[in-house]
Amino acid sequence: MAIRLVLFFTITLSSLSLHSQIIDNDYSKIGEIQSDPHVRDKLPFQFFVNVDRDIVLIGYGIKPTKFVAYRLSDWSVVSSFDTKGYVSEAKSYFDEENNDIFYVKKSRGKSVFRVDFRTGYVEKMKCKETPKGCDFYNSKDKDYVSLWDQNYSDFYFFYKSYLIFNNRKSISLYKRINP
Repeated sequence: MAIRLVLFFTITLSSLSLHSQIIDNDYSKIGEIQSDPHVRDKLPFQFFVNVDRDIVLIGYGIKPTKFVAYRLSDWSVVSSFDTKGYVSEAKSYFDEENNDIFYVKKSRGKSVFRVDFRTGYVEKMKCKETPKGCDFYNSKDKDYVSLWDQNYSDFYFFYKSYLIFNNRKSISLYKRINP
């Protein structure tokens, strides 16, 4: 019993110290939202961020994937929409000309969802009809870093000067104040 107690406290304290090392005084909290209760798996799988458009799209679950669009500046909800099937993160992108359009590529087949993320309107189309065609691949130029804590219970997503922290119950947004 004593060994279990020591092990429990060791894991708990190491988890807390990791969290405080990652989110330190260089970050200011913008806001916190509760995980979506309507989604079976409350852990977000996809993050798409566009700082110039003040938007982050967070995708939850699969078949369908439920997306919620938030403003980066104040963490307010802009819209939500669903896409059927699995999503290919590497082949999804923001439209370069139309500020309100995001293309969500299905991981199988040649279907793409054209989404107006300001309104939540979703239109299914063929990938050859999209601006970048079917062979587009987005490596995201490795401008993001994501990691799990030691117990795989907390998830950190870093994008430029932003940090999205998910502890399965809530998702917090932070902005770096001391670059």
